Amino acid sequence: MRKTARLYVFLMLAVLIPALPGMASVSWGATPLVDGGGRHTVAVRPDGTLWTWGDNEFGQLGDGTTVSRNSPVKIGTGTDWAAVSAGFFHTVALKSDHTLWAWGDNTKGQLGDGSIAFSQPAPVRVGADSNWASVAAGDFHTLALKTDGTLWAWGENSSGQVGDGSVVPNNQPVPVKIGSDSDWVAIAAGGSHSVALKSNHTLWGWGANNSGQLGNGTHISAVAPVQIVLPAPFINNDWTAVAAGQSHTVALKADGTLHGWGNNTFGQLGNGTTLDSDIPAQEAGQATNWVAVATGDTHSLGRQADGTLRAWGGNLTGQLGNGTNLDADAPVKVGTDNDWSDASAGSAHTVALKANGDIWSWGDNAFGQLGDGTNIARNTPVPVVQARFLAKGDLDQNGTVNIGDALRALRIAVGIIPPTADDLITGDVAPPGGVIDIADALLILRKSVGLSSF
Repeated sequence: MRKTARLYVFLMLAVLIPALPGMASVSWGATPLVDGGGRHTVAVRPDGTLWTWGDNEFGQLGDGTTVSRNSPVKIGTGTDWAAVSAGFFHTVALKSDHTLWAWGDNTKGQLGDGSIAFSQPAPVRVGADSNWASVAAGDFHTLALKTDGTLWAWGENSSGQVGDGSVVPNNQPVPVKIGSDSDWVAIAAGGSHSVALKSNHTLWGWGANNSGQLGNGTHISAVAPVQIVLPAPFINNDWTAVAAGQSHTVALKADGTLHGWGNNTFGQLGNGTTLDSDIPAQEAGQATNWVAVATGDTHSLGRQADGTLRAWGGNLTGQLGNGTNLDADAPVKVGTDNDWSDASAGSAHTVALKANGDIWSWGDNAFGQLGDGTNIARNTPVPVVQARFLAKGDLDQNGTVNIGDALRALRIAVGIIPPTADDLITGDVAPPGGVIDIADALLILRKSVGLSSF
């Protein structure tokens, strides 16, 4: 959501930004791709399928309903999804043909389809263009880049976060081009502010600045992009990645250092204090091996070159993942593992990928946003149910629903074999739910021969 420089920044940087002297290439693109929203989570599997879970009040899961889910549900039958970003109550995603799609809450025009509707519970195309390159969803606004390096924005503009030079009350329902520059390479959308990187490694911000989240030494909001320029000896053209939280910003420099600015009530800047800062402040440990960042409402995450994951800031629901519910004003390690390959921060939850593609999550789970099949908050990482994205009816997990699946379901239903945890996920396809019975076996059989669907 509001931190969505995470994946898109790193992909765009790897492709488009010329390397700085001494700057190592950064890889943050392990598959599947995953992003945490306000109270929901979205993921693109390596096969190009799209999966969502969590809060669905406004249709932000995209499954055509408003029913919340505490385990992943597949969206449609498409296998051409390429990237995704989750806002507070809306979701936007790119397909491999560079078309852009959106769904969920649209009360501020954040879907960009030209309407101001209560919600769209299934993906709708944003305009007719097919040259979109990346997208970032904030609370109620959306940013996107095109393949020509131009920057576009839409949705709520109450604080100038769209960046078109105006403050349009509540909404801008269609994409508007921001300025005339064509050298933008990375974007991040926060609560009511936006930040972006150019190919020359300069960093720009606009929108709300009440906590100094634009990092330019003032508390004056900006209705168009303004460069973060600080006096010497500070270097202003060596930024490599950025993430935007509710009212704070975290970014990386080419030397591997991590800096934060804006609101710091919960220690989300990671600089060892809880004092706000309207200029970039280095994290407390002054490490030089940071390779990726992500931000939630009041917490932040960073991945280091050794594959470890660290978190800091607000921890009321366990979103730091360190086994406590205590806030931290400096980075703390998430567990003991060193095989993390990607991470994303939702409003008050965190979701992350291991190098083997398994998905883990922790933090707030009131709406099932952790995807572990429960609604219980966790303060340590737990595996996402269907982390391998098991398909309904596919008990043997071979990618298809066949007669063998029906036979296994039948054997479970009559008590010949006990069900595994995965069986209960894949085989429970018919009411009443919670068990695999004859009705499930029959429905799976009908599906296997093309006579029915789930």
